[in-house]
Amino acid sequence: LWSLDALFALAHVGVDGVNFHTFPAAGYNLFSLTRTHGHWSATVAPVYYGLLMFAQAAPLGARLLTVSGPQPGWFRSWATRSRAGTIRVVLINVGQDQHPVTVMVGGSPGKATLVRLTAPGVDAASGITLAGRSLRPQSETGRPAGTFERFPLAPRSGGYVVSMPPHSAALMTISRDGRS
Repeated sequence: LWSLDALFALAHVGVDGVNFHTFPAAGYNLFSLTRTHGHWSATVAPVYYGLLMFAQAAPLGARLLTVSGPQPGWFRSWATRSRAGTIRVVLINVGQDQHPVTVMVGGSPGKATLVRLTAPGVDAASGITLAGRSLRPQSETGRPAGTFERFPLAPRSGGYVVSMPPHSAALMTISRDGRS
């Protein structure tokens, strides 16, 4: 969660590029590779999931939008608009409790979908999923494990209500043309 929030905070102050570096056995590796009996395997660190969600939420050419309204200490939110007009809203619950969050979007709300970044706890090193899938080692495919989960959201009273589990993030995608 910290990497997702930190990248948006950097973009907010005008940073337009970030390089993450690492080296073998570093405590902050994004992933590690090991070779055992002639076979390679990879382990993906939790921070990588935050970077991946940021890449989905802020695609090339997207602009940050102003987010207004009170934000309690347990909550962070960021929004972007793509060149095509798609709005993406990132919600981050850094707290220990589940909370409902209402997202209001100016103009007429469009259809929206939601994907989640979840983990068993704030310090989890495994069991992390993005859109229902994990990047745990796979037998020779390298493809994410699990079923892709994207949930439709319907506007209610001009906004969207999202339940935020503790220590989680959500990416809402809103398209004005009916696609999301």
